Amino acid sequence: MPAVIFDLDGTLSDSWDAHFDAFVAVSTDLGHTLTTEEFAGFFGRANEPIIEQLHDWAGLPAPDAAQIDAVADAKETRFRAAIAGDAYPYMAGAVELLSTLTAARWPVAIGTSTPRENLVVSVDAFSRAGVTFDATVCRTDVINGKPDPETFLRAAALMGVPPHDCVVVEDAPSGITAAHRGGMACVGLASRGRNRAALAEADLVVDSLAALNTDVFAQLLADHGRAGT
Repeated sequence: MPAVIFDLDGTLSDSWDAHFDAFVAVSTDLGHTLTTEEFAGFFGRANEPIIEQLHDWAGLPAPDAAQIDAVADAKETRFRAAIAGDAYPYMAGAVELLSTLTAARWPVAIGTSTPRENLVVSVDAFSRAGVTFDATVCRTDVINGKPDPETFLRAAALMGVPPHDCVVVEDAPSGITAAHRGGMACVGLASRGRNRAALAEADLVVDSLAALNTDVFAQLLADHGRAGT
């Protein structure tokens, strides 16, 4: 049975504003005024390299592990407060697409660079909307984050689906690279902060989750299989 692995932020969750506001706050505390362009360059990546970059932009020494953890905790606490409860920012079409896949008995998973606490908030929000996942993988579940394929390969293994039978849906170039390195087909979603050109390495680029369904995914897998022969 084929399966679909979804990134979370910018793919299933329209979390741009909440993440941006949280990063602006911690960046300001460090002495740097974060711009939209700077944020777009790292949105969707793990916290560690982002916080190291913020220190560099602020003219500060490279942070140690304790400093990284402190900044990350402050940022994620702000972020979770912004998306709690009824404020959860579902991406347009996400609940409908996931429900369609589940009804067709396609396994679905989340493969994300977000911390476990954020993932729990999102999984709970989708559960309230009637959606469940067959597997979830976050940054603390793997050694190597995207663009390494470990996140997606672990999600596939948890579902019991071979990588070549998985389609990844991503909004970030690093996620597209990870999917291809893992031998998976990939859809690029041009959500906020991402244009089509930035996602050109994907097998298919769409502007909305409403453009996706089981037929589209099945065709992608068929084309991907032929390309690999």
